[in-house]
Amino acid sequence: MSYVQYIWILLSILVSVTCSFCFLQPEWVVHTDLLTTFGMYSFCVQSRGYGKSKGEERESKMCGFYGGEFGFGNIPSTTWQAACLLFGGGCLFTCFGALCSLATMCVRTNMDKTLVLSTRYLQISAGELFLLFFINVKQIIE
Repeated sequence: MSYVQYIWILLSILVSVTCSFCFLQPEWVVHTDLLTTFGMYSFCVQSRGYGKSKGEERESKMCGFYGGEFGFGNIPSTTWQAACLLFGGGCLFTCFGALCSLATMCVRTNMDKTLVLSTRYLQISAGELFLLFFINVKQIIE
């Protein structure tokens, strides 16, 4: 196994972890008042209040799922649902690709080529899903 394959495995793992972490964040869109943020499937609302003593300011932050509970049908817009599906699918494909690339490090038989090929197709498919996601986001913005 060459050094290029080890670097590719490491980068595959880093990309899948980063994508998954970003997907779970509720701060995708920040409202102009800087108190409300929207994520793919959740939102956060901050409130500012004053304490009992003079000049004491407190902030509280509440986060939750759209519609009160996690569900694909609770996401408010069909375009936002499509964006969630495309980006989430891309994250799943990158995670499966990272697992397949890890498996290529452990397997030394004829299955090595099959795993490399499946990793390639998973990563290409994930890239296409991310491309469709960005096209969808462009339509949301316009």
